[in-house]
Amino acid sequence: MNIKSSDIKCYRDLAKILSVSPNNFVDVNLLDAVIRIFDMQLRNLIIENIQPDDDVDFNRFVTTDNFEIDYSDEKIIGFILAGGLGSRLSSVENSTPKPLVEIAGKAMLKRVIEKINEANIEQVVVSVYNYKDKLKSYFDQELPDIEHVEEFTPLGTAGSLNILLEQHGEKFDAVLTSNADIISPLKFSKMLEWHFMNRADLTVGIVQVHNQIPFGVVSLDGVNLVGLKEKPIRHDWVCSGASIISRKCIEDYIGFNEQIDMPCLIERAIKDGKNVVSFPIYEAWADAGTPASLEYA
Repeated sequence: MNIKSSDIKCYRDLAKILSVSPNNFVDVNLLDAVIRIFDMQLRNLIIENIQPDDDVDFNRFVTTDNFEIDYSDEKIIGFILAGGLGSRLSSVENSTPKPLVEIAGKAMLKRVIEKINEANIEQVVVSVYNYKDKLKSYFDQELPDIEHVEEFTPLGTAGSLNILLEQHGEKFDAVLTSNADIISPLKFSKMLEWHFMNRADLTVGIVQVHNQIPFGVVSLDGVNLVGLKEKPIRHDWVCSGASIISRKCIEDYIGFNEQIDMPCLIERAIKDGKNVVSFPIYEAWADAGTPASLEYA
């Protein structure tokens, strides 16, 4: 990989900031933002210049665990989407609901609940549809304090938020949502800090994925072939399955009993001019929804 010094000129001031001791930095919240933005921008820069044989360890990037913003006065509820079919994992789970598939002796659902609790969110609600009886039985035996909302028809990945609003609307101003099969050391508290620091209406957790195209990709000018890249690697930011949504967004963009997926909700908020921000996740992340990703997790 060959990155010229001139390529990162615009990041030099940020690099100097990163070397400042947090104890001597006036605004630690700004430092937290600078570090995470710097991480995303620098990572993008490296990716644009990376070569197939380069070995880049993204786990060595700077973290922001030492910087906090107080959101204790905010009314927040945790919401886990556990109503899916789990069809991608059917060869592994058999009759076990995907959220209850265990990793290292602990159900994925329980892991996500614990991650939300670590962010000082005490109330967690789970949306159920498929395997609802098994999930409710699990709640009774293992998680008696966990409440659930029940879909009677499939409502997509965002429709059940309206049920949450109807049943628990007085308890929250923002909802931290997560799929039930997300495995990551990410601290949800950092995502919440990011959300409130940016005064966001909706925050979408994003992760970077790398996929190699197994063919030579051509560039065309009309009918003329003007370039070719052999088996290039694509680097894209994708939705992580975790987000923070204001109550107002749920009220304005999800109808009663409407079947709607999260991308549609996000697009409605963007179109209406809401403050929709991304939260780059550079911690390890796995969507344990397929046998291969489950083995990786």
